[in-house]
Amino acid sequence: MTESITFLWFSGWSVPAAVWQEIIQPFPDFRHALIDFNDCPDVEAIREKGKQAWENITSSSAIIVGWSLGSLVALELAAMDQKKIQAMFLVGSTVQFVRSSVFSHGCDPRQLEWMKRQLVKKPEQVLSAFDGQMFSVSEREAGFLENWSRWRGSEIPAVDALKAGLDYLKQFQMDHLFHDIDVPVFLLTGAEDDICPLKGAQVLAEKLPRAELTVWEQVGHVPFWTRPSAFTDWIKGRLDVVTIKEKDCQTI
Repeated sequence: MTESITFLWFSGWSVPAAVWQEIIQPFPDFRHALIDFNDCPDVEAIREKGKQAWENITSSSAIIVGWSLGSLVALELAAMDQKKIQAMFLVGSTVQFVRSSVFSHGCDPRQLEWMKRQLVKKPEQVLSAFDGQMFSVSEREAGFLENWSRWRGSEIPAVDALKAGLDYLKQFQMDHLFHDIDVPVFLLTGAEDDICPLKGAQVLAEKLPRAELTVWEQVGHVPFWTRPSAFTDWIKGRLDVVTIKEKDCQTI
């Protein structure tokens, strides 16, 4: 048994933590904590929830899996305290979510402000449009968007929480801290990710001291949903390496 290791699974913007329920099934020997940010009314609450989840770990070590917004929360946590982190698996991540004078590949910040205004009027339409962007053309043709929409259902998180998530994405900036994250970081990005484009992951991989970037062709922003078996194999293959190294260190 490997109950001395806890998996922390951080979800993305607007998506409940239950998105991980099927994904954790192939890892029965680990403890798991599933976290979303759909009850966080402001940016500080998002950070605090991530920090609280981290502090609640009683295991001797942890593996963090973060997707989209959740991957950015994971990076901030690692920059503050990485003593227990055995490895990080970041999906659909980026060095910076919004574009700026030094990074031209992110989202236009004006689009986030527009989304915040629309959330007050038509939250269902905002989420529907966002969900549509998460899948590649071939994934949509294969019916993954329809499956996702059925899974998500009609329940909508509180508008304040959705706006807080957009604010978090807009302000995320830790360029001067990436070099401090001295743990294995495995990045997975879809080549057709329109939410967090590939270039953002490539730059992030360059800035992290111990990063490995994997790119899947014809895949969008939700690779664990459209290719669950491959996603499990991706984690397991790297998990074997880091856990073996951890055991070797303990025997010295």
